[in-house]
Amino acid sequence: MKLNLGCSDDHRPGYVNVDRVAPADVIADLRKPWPWGDSSANEIFAHDVFEHLDNAEFPGNKGIIWCLNEAHRVLRPGGKLDLYVPCLPGVAPWVDPTHVSVWTADTRYYFCEEWNHRGGERGRLGPGMGVTALFRTVGGRSGKNWTPIQYAPDAPERHKIMVILEAVK
Repeated sequence: MKLNLGCSDDHRPGYVNVDRVAPADVIADLRKPWPWGDSSANEIFAHDVFEHLDNAEFPGNKGIIWCLNEAHRVLRPGGKLDLYVPCLPGVAPWVDPTHVSVWTADTRYYFCEEWNHRGGERGRLGPGMGVTALFRTVGGRSGKNWTPIQYAPDAPERHKIMVILEAVK
């Protein structure tokens, strides 16, 4: 199964197109537990959606942690998350009043395997924050270091992280 999360009217052939409102194949509130079983998806396409989500049932669980934990849960081992999110530096996280989380290149420290040791942020702080997701960066324009990409020629102060993450299980 391949999921296109937050699809709106951008339906992708071969994907289950998911949003909170029609016209989606599946109507789901992604701020609540996702309606797919553990390790049930091969791929998740999530462009410009995770910055809009927090956890409605547990408000103390920040959106970034909620989204990446749920994506990891539903992905099979080695499953891919194709992720675009607006990020710092610049104004991209702040221009849309519906954004509930701010992403940076340093967000990778909490979710990627190379920092999953006693001295790394993931190893030291992740468990106490409820981080269960573990990924490996395997591609995308931002690369392994999650380098912010200036994406709009007419808006030089807007950047996105554009990565492909692989679920490590």
